[in-house]
Amino acid sequence: MGKRKTTRKKYYNFIFLFCIIIFTTILSSCSQEKESEPHSDIEEKDIGKNPPAPTFWDEQAITPIKIPDGAFNRVNGWIDNETVLFTTNLSQGSNVFTYNLRSGESSLLYESRSPIVDVHISPSKRQFLIHSAPSTYAGVITVLDRSGKETFSKQIESFELALEWNPYDENAILVSSFAEDWTYSTYLLNVSGGELTKVNLPEPFAHWLNKKELVFLDWDENNPGLLAPLVKKEIDKPGETALFENIIEVSTFKNLLITVSVNREKPDQAIYTFLSNDLKKVASISFPHLSTFSGWLVPHFDFMETARRFITFRPLSSGEADNYASGFQLVSHDLKSGDETIYFQGMDNEPISCSPDGMMCLVGYQLEKLLILNAKKVIPLTKTDV
Repeated sequence: MGKRKTTRKKYYNFIFLFCIIIFTTILSSCSQEKESEPHSDIEEKDIGKNPPAPTFWDEQAITPIKIPDGAFNRVNGWIDNETVLFTTNLSQGSNVFTYNLRSGESSLLYESRSPIVDVHISPSKRQFLIHSAPSTYAGVITVLDRSGKETFSKQIESFELALEWNPYDENAILVSSFAEDWTYSTYLLNVSGGELTKVNLPEPFAHWLNKKELVFLDWDENNPGLLAPLVKKEIDKPGETALFENIIEVSTFKNLLITVSVNREKPDQAIYTFLSNDLKKVASISFPHLSTFSGWLVPHFDFMETARRFITFRPLSSGEADNYASGFQLVSHDLKSGDETIYFQGMDNEPISCSPDGMMCLVGYQLEKLLILNAKKVIPLTKTDV
């Protein structure tokens, strides 16, 4: 999620600054002429049954990664409760490995002749998408099955790519390709059919609401603003349907839609609203939020699907992000019971990715640190020899 969020931030900053310049020019010309309450009225099937108690992990059970070959690039995410993917860079190309945190064993999954930009793990953890870059203005999308066998590969003209895997149909991946000036084209990748079809979307960062429908924030590029309406659109049909007004950010997971908005009664608070994919409200929570030049800072978060818990970094107070120095609490919320758990204090706001059972999380801009939540331990996953 971290890489996608960075690409999205670059794109929106470009659009925002462009609109500010136009707005300022027009204005100059004219002047010369003259709260947290869980809500659980939702069926059991939407929330999921209580999972069995997971196995407890402790610090001694974790073996940090030993780099087999090349230089460590980043950890890419989880493929089960104790196994992650990580990438190394070579003098030419990159390698992708699986790594078992308990046994300390690594296994080469894929070799790329070009540098790997990112690795995307499908929602079911059964497929992997490798984004490599043979040149500055070209990207290669390669899809692998769990054994590392290539099932699809295609080169796309691009300066950066944003990808969104459909959790309801993993044959479908939304691909947005950006040029250096941030103009973009959007495609629908059909993995099993080997087809990459161009689609018309007014927004490059869309999220799957269900098998056929997307949701996205409908930003007005001609009138810069901090909030936007949330709309949905069927991917192969014209027309859009407005869902909610005044949204800061949206994200989706399987059977879950998350919106972030401003609390009208307490403007220094952000409201996170959780809905099922048929738009029934599941829960809502309220956090202090921090302002930035172009809007509000939405801290990194993840959703633990098996445990049905939302986890994020919460600031202790509201204010300006540039002047905030009090650190963040890492907190999780049980969407069914409304229970909150505070795991860590004084954390940095960094990308986070949690294991399916919710026992551990990867954190950091390279996901290079491991959090054992119940034990409140932070373990570096790589060792630097001095």
